[in-house]
Amino acid sequence: MSGQDENVVARSLAGLAEGVEIGPVPYDRVLAGGRRRRLRRRSAAVGALALAVVAVAGGGVVLGAGGGGAGAATVVTAAAGSGASGAGAGAVPSARPTATVSAAARDPFTPVRVKLAEGTSNGKAWTAWAALWPATGKDQAYQQARLIWQDQRTARPDLPEPTEDFVQQYRHEGQDLVDLYVTLDGKRLPVDATHETPAPGGEPPRATDPYGNLTGSALGPRAKDAPDPAIKDAPTVVLLQVGSDAAKLVVTLPDGTTTEPALVTVGDSPVRWVAIPRAAASAGGNIKVYGADGALLATNSDWLR
Repeated sequence: MSGQDENVVARSLAGLAEGVEIGPVPYDRVLAGGRRRRLRRRSAAVGALALAVVAVAGGGVVLGAGGGGAGAATVVTAAAGSGASGAGAGAVPSARPTATVSAAARDPFTPVRVKLAEGTSNGKAWTAWAALWPATGKDQAYQQARLIWQDQRTARPDLPEPTEDFVQQYRHEGQDLVDLYVTLDGKRLPVDATHETPAPGGEPPRATDPYGNLTGSALGPRAKDAPDPAIKDAPTVVLLQVGSDAAKLVVTLPDGTTTEPALVTVGDSPVRWVAIPRAAASAGGNIKVYGADGALLATNSDWLR
């Protein structure tokens, strides 16, 4: 290219540059997109963790032996009872007190176990549990993963052991792990669900995810488990995360009656949990989450189907 040609090209480019309007950087959209991508990556990673779960239809999975398992766990309980009223679907019952549990020391190798709810199913006593495993650094993640695996394999002896490379790739620093499971007549069932949740001091958890959905798991028998006598009498229990902006959760049954399950704190986690037996509302109904000011934060019926 000759010097004259280069001058022509330079002038043309300069003219084009002058005609380009550069607006402000859309930080809000960039950050929102980043949060959505992070959420998708985190959901995919947690769902893939060998230490976490065996996938099950409906977003959940379940495990088994009392509240115990590997490690000298700290066990605390909260009365997660529910109240009912004859109010219709449009009514908002008065707020119930939140169930709280005193915080324990954050030892990543000693989980804090909390009873979320209990009841009977086909004449057998069931209990829904949450075991909080505090956030770890990269150097402790594999050791913690093996303890969780040992806990879970008390009900599933064939559960594959997690590998160190896999844990290092998918475990997120600054996140607690909450292992949800159900026992039937004191025996831990062979399915569970594990969730990553924000550790104390991080961004406060909200009532819903960025898409307005309630996050949790439905723990109960799957069709292929039905012939197993250890599974067939188990209830399906919906366990939902409740953020710091939520004051109460109201479950409306198909006949119009309502119940308010307690919001249960697990150790010092900022995330609270709600346990709802789904059999009582299998024909329909909905779940509504309200803020402290009475504002409706979320409505969902899918979890009760």
